Amino acid sequence: MNKLIVYACLLLATVSSAMVQTNIVDGIAWVAESRDGGFDDTRCRIIRCERQRHDRPGKKAGQVTVPRTIGNKRVHAIGEKAFQGNVWLDEVVIHSGVSRLEDMAFAECPNLTNVVMEYAIRVPGEHGVENIGEKAFVDCCKLEVVSFSPYLTCIGHWAFQRCRKLQTVTFNYFSSLGEGAFEECDRLERVYLPGNTELRGNAFSLCSNLKFISLDSENEHVMVRDGVLYDKNMKVLVTYPAKRDGTTFVVPEGVECIYAFAFSRAKMLKSVKLPSSLRSVMTGAFLDSGLSAAVMPQGVEYIGEGAFMKSAVTTAVIPSTVKTMGRICFSGCNNLSSIRFEGTPPEVLDELVGDVFAPSNCVLRVKNTDEWKTHKTFSRYGIKAFGVDP
Repeated sequence: MNKLIVYACLLLATVSSAMVQTNIVDGIAWVAESRDGGFDDTRCRIIRCERQRHDRPGKKAGQVTVPRTIGNKRVHAIGEKAFQGNVWLDEVVIHSGVSRLEDMAFAECPNLTNVVMEYAIRVPGEHGVENIGEKAFVDCCKLEVVSFSPYLTCIGHWAFQRCRKLQTVTFNYFSSLGEGAFEECDRLERVYLPGNTELRGNAFSLCSNLKFISLDSENEHVMVRDGVLYDKNMKVLVTYPAKRDGTTFVVPEGVECIYAFAFSRAKMLKSVKLPSSLRSVMTGAFLDSGLSAAVMPQGVEYIGEGAFMKSAVTTAVIPSTVKTMGRICFSGCNNLSSIRFEGTPPEVLDELVGDVFAPSNCVLRVKNTDEWKTHKTFSRYGIKAFGVDP
């Protein structure tokens, strides 16, 4: 019996081979892939699109509408890298039968300005795009407008990364928003997150003009207080909008982690009071910010790579509880004059000092100079440690 099952599976796999078809519609060659003879043999996914004619009567040269069918197969997905690097595409309309945009589907399309995702209400199979893959629109530097289907459920990691002209993002419904989904969207100013939003990281890192984040009051996954985004239990500060009003900010007691790039590019921010509950400051947390002093409270154990890189920090205090620091923590901090270490050299410090860690004219102030002077890295870079009062 088991041998029969194995034989049947092998037979099905042999029959269900991939088929490629090409249709030319309005001067555009559409190449699609489908599975013939399998469970999915009525549908296909677009794997490539090529313009055959520059003069397309009734159509703008760079305007494209995804066809509903290729041959006798229904188009249900835009495949991985299908449009990647397409230089002539400036507008695309995706019909309601397409449910998925795969990874890098429209990546690096330098002239793409407008994307319309159609949908139909109460029509099975016509809900429109429900899943946008990783880096689907990465580096679409002219993209200004995206119309999402209200049935959208997932936006993948870095899906709209470096879409620098994208100004407005409105979600009606979705459940999952990936790491860096809108990273470096420089014109993005306001974001509203619906009630079921779940974050898989800092979706809005390095958005230099972000002013405000608002949230449906019934959201069960994240919390917004005073326009700042946290996890639901307010143990992780996820995003501080870079253009939020004010030069000072008090991180609430109970927060244990400043997430990666949380305060990045917050140029107006000069002072942040950190809580005694804080345990970790992640990668790039204060990158390129206006922070003037990096005073870490006792209890902090981890400071990530580039945590204060290129910031306006002039002085820093590292408590004795810090066990590990990532590389280039203070690199590019041109105004940094001194760093006071209150404990022993943290782990991987031999990778930290010198110009890769902080400006070469920065002074390290430590309690036990003998312990630091014998550290192998100081002789390598010629950095001096000066004693301070216990």
